[in-house]
Amino acid sequence: MKAKEVIALVSGALWAGLIVSGVRIIGSATAQGIPGSPNEGQVQYYVYIPVVMVCLVTATYLLSRRVRFICAALFVQVSLFLALFPYILFYTGGM
Repeated sequence: MKAKEVIALVSGALWAGLIVSGVRIIGSATAQGIPGSPNEGQVQYYVYIPVVMVCLVTATYLLSRRVRFICAALFVQVSLFLALFPYILFYTGGM
């Protein structure tokens, strides 16, 4: 496996794991019947953002298969991977 494949696989798997976790969080809040929860902001943060990130990881991986775009796609893949860490900081409440 090449570095671009490893980065895409790890990053995509981590973001996909956050999708599963987010769906469970939203489902749990719905099942508990908490008034006003989940609101649109929570659904967007816990589900939609990871879905967009997985789509971006997939798109940049496919783009990196073109010889002309390898450097740009690799830069975007690394950036998407590094964006995971500040996202998780707020995802977990900063603890």
